[in-house]
Amino acid sequence: MRPSALSVTPVHSFYEFRFSFCRDTPNEWYPEDLEIPFDKGLMSRRRYSLWLQVFHAYTVRNQPPFYGRVSCTLRLLWRSLPDAFFTLEELQRAYADAPGSRHIIGAVHRFYVRSIAGDLISGTPRPLLHFCRTTIRKSLCYNLQLPLGIEDLRVPPKLKAFLRLEK
Repeated sequence: MRPSALSVTPVHSFYEFRFSFCRDTPNEWYPEDLEIPFDKGLMSRRRYSLWLQVFHAYTVRNQPPFYGRVSCTLRLLWRSLPDAFFTLEELQRAYADAPGSRHIIGAVHRFYVRSIAGDLISGTPRPLLHFCRTTIRKSLCYNLQLPLGIEDLRVPPKLKAFLRLEK
């Protein structure tokens, strides 16, 4: 099996990820500012973890090993999750107490929206079709059949492509 160009070192806990990520945050924003929504209970642990992944994708988007691949990776990630999309209002509310956050939050959100363009329907919940996809993929994953098990399903090729996150 060939190692992926986008392979990352596994992180063993949420707090370890949070620490290692905040340590690498760009100078324009302080790591303690990034933690405000979680520390104040404005985001659940899962939502905050997803936000850290989006923010991390934004910070590495122009670095050599990731250049040109981050947006596609982010789009695939969000296609595989049942979670609601982040809204600019939600993020601005979460970072209202962080000095100078308006600019960086706006920039990260614009990157996020461009990355998942086509999947984002602003102000509406995720479609039922999306929840069906995530449920089927989760079931295949629990049975150790993802992604190869998709081909074994007795469904039309168009549906198989949808389950493979090809849209």
